[in-house]
Amino acid sequence: MLISALFLLASATSPVPATPTETPAVVEPSPSATCPVCGKTIEPGQGTKVSIRGREYTVDDTACSNQLMADPDKYLESDGTPKNARK
Repeated sequence: MLISALFLLASATSPVPATPTETPAVVEPSPSATCPVCGKTIEPGQGTKVSIRGREYTVDDTACSNQLMADPDKYLESDGTPKNARK
């Protein structure tokens, strides 16, 4: 009985091996976007999202959003690429 009590005590106080820490994955910053209406560079997390023909675009502000929604053909190619996109 004494031996089993000592075994339990020893196992309860023995150090638990440390688990290796995982190195966090490197997250690449999102590339900046260009407003298809005014051409301004929009940094990640900025601007307004607009959905046109099932595709999402980031525009500079509400005014650009309204212009793009009112006349998408003026700012977008037939395949959805912004007309002011770098080729």
